[in-house]
Amino acid sequence: MFFDGLKPQPFFYGSLQNQLAYLFSIIQPTSESMTYKNEGYEVIRMAIPKSILSVAQGYFDILHLQNKFEQKNLKSVAGGAVDRYCDALATVIQGSVQQTLEKTTNLTLLPTYNYSRIYPAGTPLLPHTDRPACEISATLTIQNKPNIIWPIFLRNRAEVTIQVDLNPGDMLIYNGMELPHWREPGKVQQTGIFLHWVDANGPHAQQQGDPKRNSSPRNLGALQEKRDKETLAAKAPTFEFK
Repeated sequence: MFFDGLKPQPFFYGSLQNQLAYLFSIIQPTSESMTYKNEGYEVIRMAIPKSILSVAQGYFDILHLQNKFEQKNLKSVAGGAVDRYCDALATVIQGSVQQTLEKTTNLTLLPTYNYSRIYPAGTPLLPHTDRPACEISATLTIQNKPNIIWPIFLRNRAEVTIQVDLNPGDMLIYNGMELPHWREPGKVQQTGIFLHWVDANGPHAQQQGDPKRNSSPRNLGALQEKRDKETLAAKAPTFEFK
C-alpha cells in the first residue's frame, strides 16, 4: 500500500482515498513535450482534477490561517517559506499522481516524503540539487496570489537554463539529484506541494519513507538544519540569479 512508507496525519484514509483514486482515474493529464527520457524533466498540465485543486486551495488556506505551517530555517534554500512535512492531503495526492510519474519515467517508484509549502511574495528558492530521498521529484502548483505565474528554473543536461511556467494544477517532474533548480524572488505568494520518490530498482530504494528524517523524531530540527547546510555548502551550483 502506498501509505506504508510514509507517516502522514491519520484522518484522510479510507473512503476519501478511494474517492480521490476514482477522480484521478477519470482525468487525462497531458504531457507537454515528452522531454523526460532525454532531459530528465517533464511538464504535466492539469495533473490533478479541478475539484481536488479547489479543495486543496481552501484546505491549505485554512491551515495557514491557523498557523499550522512551520517556518523554514532562514538559512535554508527555501528560507522565508513555511511548510508541512507529509501532510495528510498532500500524501493522498502523492499516491494519486504516482501512476502518472511511473508512466512518465518508466520506473517503478517508492514514495519517500512530501512537503506542502507556502512562499511569501519576494521569497526565492536558492539554486540547489536534492538529497537521495528526492531521486525523482515533482513540484505541483496549488495556488498563486495574485494569479500570476512564478516560474521555476532548471539547469538541464546541456547546461542550459530552462524556465518552466506552471499554472495551478500543473506539475513539473524532474530528477532532483541531477538537475539544479531554483526560483527567483517573485511578486506572488505561492502554495505548492513537493513530492518525492526513489526508483524501486535503483541504488536509493532504501530511502523509502525517508528514514533519515524519521529515524529520530527528537532530532528532526537538527537533521533539517544539517541537511540545509550540506545542500548549500556542497550541492549548490556556481551560477547565480539573473
